[in-house]
Amino acid sequence: MSGLFEICCLLLLMTIAEAYRRFGMLNLREQVPVIIELTSDEIILLNQAQLYKSSLDSLGNNLGGYYFELYENLKKELNPTLGGLVDLYLRGDFYSGFFVSIEEDTFVIGSTDSKSDDLESKYGKAIFGLSDESKAIYSKGLFFQALRNYIEGITKIQMT
Repeated sequence: MSGLFEICCLLLLMTIAEAYRRFGMLNLREQVPVIIELTSDEIILLNQAQLYKSSLDSLGNNLGGYYFELYENLKKELNPTLGGLVDLYLRGDFYSGFFVSIEEDTFVIGSTDSKSDDLESKYGKAIFGLSDESKAIYSKGLFFQALRNYIEGITKIQMT
């Protein structure tokens, strides 16, 4: 009986040692920026949704309304959900210019559209970025799934 116990212990230790070896192969510092880059479309969509659906910047502040009633009425027709609040969308050039760049241990959202600097000056730098709610959606959704796939692929251990 003691021989069987020793074999079981040896197999368990080998399994633990193998798991330790596989986890040692993980390089999260290198892989997380890759995952962010691969999922950058989701980041962009979340940022745009904050603006278009809620008129909110990344700090949760409302962008406000329009000064000219005629333009406000036009925007109410174009985006009735917001009732005339600022959504930074007219023809889509600003939104279609959105990009994500990776900088050290963070990512930065911006737009290549010619109006970007003016809009940032008028409404603040926080028009680019994810609110706490959007960060939670991203981190628990597509980012987590991609990170999980990476970890499972390296370690061959299924996460539940």
